[in-house]
Amino acid sequence: MSLPNSTGYMNGRNYREVELSAVTRLKDLDELASRLGLEQTAGKIRAILKDIEQHSFRIAVVGEFRRGKSTFINALLGKAILPSDVLPTTATINRVTYGPVAAVRLRYKADGAEPPRTEEIQLSELNQYVTQLTPEAEQRAASIEEAVITYPTPYCRNNVDILDTPGLNDNAVMTRVTQSALPQAHAAILVMQAISPLSISELEFIDYLFEQGISRVMFVLSGIDRIDVENRSQVLQHVALRIQQRLREVAGRKFPDNPAAHDRFLEESGGLRLFGVSGLQALEAKMTANEDLRRASGFDEMEAALNKLVTEESGALALQAWIKQIQALGEEAGGAISAREKQCRAQQQKLGDAHTTGTALAETLREMLAQEALFVESSFQASLGRLSHLTADLDREMVAETEKAINERPILDEHYTAQGNDAFHQGLTAVLQQKLNEAANKVAAESEQKLNQDLEKMRANPDFSLALRLFRYKPFLRYGLERKKALFEKYSLFF
Repeated sequence: MSLPNSTGYMNGRNYREVELSAVTRLKDLDELASRLGLEQTAGKIRAILKDIEQHSFRIAVVGEFRRGKSTFINALLGKAILPSDVLPTTATINRVTYGPVAAVRLRYKADGAEPPRTEEIQLSELNQYVTQLTPEAEQRAASIEEAVITYPTPYCRNNVDILDTPGLNDNAVMTRVTQSALPQAHAAILVMQAISPLSISELEFIDYLFEQGISRVMFVLSGIDRIDVENRSQVLQHVALRIQQRLREVAGRKFPDNPAAHDRFLEESGGLRLFGVSGLQALEAKMTANEDLRRASGFDEMEAALNKLVTEESGALALQAWIKQIQALGEEAGGAISAREKQCRAQQQKLGDAHTTGTALAETLREMLAQEALFVESSFQASLGRLSHLTADLDREMVAETEKAINERPILDEHYTAQGNDAFHQGLTAVLQQKLNEAANKVAAESEQKLNQDLEKMRANPDFSLALRLFRYKPFLRYGLERKKALFEKYSLFF
């Protein structure tokens, strides 16, 4: 089943059906990301699934520093809840959510594998943790992921959260904090100063918002009370024209060759929503129940549009955002798969090259071993031939020595008696054993010398491998030792 396009539900597609389709796709992606080991992607998918389950909707209030964002949110709440100052103030993400009583819970940044630490504080202590007003507060804020402020505001019923963000262009760190919150947002309110709206950086930030997939943006000119009443409509008209032109430029860059997508992008932006307000007047009016001041603040028209956004459009906008996120996550997973395929192909190529090289090397080694085996065998046979001559000489020498010993030993009359015969035999045996030992030791020494000479020649041969030098010469030594033993046994039989 394929997902509908991002405007399918606006054309009558059943909301619940689209939601179920999104959940199915996300679970499929979650399983795929888990199999691929893409833990970061899987974490994003599960966060979206949780959003869908809770039907969460988040509105980010953004803008450059000292544009009155916190004052604007305080005016929405009807009470000075968030810290505000003439200096850059907000240093963390402050998430305003619904609760029966005012409370603050700090969620600290994760420290390694440990779960993020949380802390409950009093509302009056908030400026000591989330601002840049003092070095101590700024240091604490650097360790805080977000401050969750519960308050019984009707805007935040039904799981709607308002995100107060640090000012842009205050410093790079604060800008990154704000940018990190935007992927969580389904809509945005861009707050600008009425007396100097649409700076170059604000125009660039409009591009950034839409590139992040936030298609619904409300534009607010704060401090409208600083503009003369007769000039306010002219200022608003001028700003509206510039924003519309910017949106067309964004659409043109995103879809240069796709007119249908170009028009759909402008349609999804929901038309221009621009309001001139005075946050200070609206806050004071709500706190003092001053109806005239409330009407003068310009908040009525803006609040009516905001109320419509959170009650009538939030579901469709959230679905639209979820579908875009699913598409982005699908592309992310697809990119990971492509990267793995390239890696596998590269490894296969390396393995193929290694196999070819290994096969050739193995064949070369087999040839070398065969040559070495022939060399060893021929050397062994040559040594055996030389040893056989030595043993033949030993046989002749032992016969000669035996004859010599018998001839040189005189036979006396007493030798003919039994006792004398035994004495003659023992004497002759002792002489012959001595000669045998001398001759055998001589042959053994000469045999060992010749064996060692053959081995040295073999070891000096450059074609004789280490393995063969270590093991193939053993038969020579074994033959020499066995031959020496056999000589003694052979000539002892005479006696």
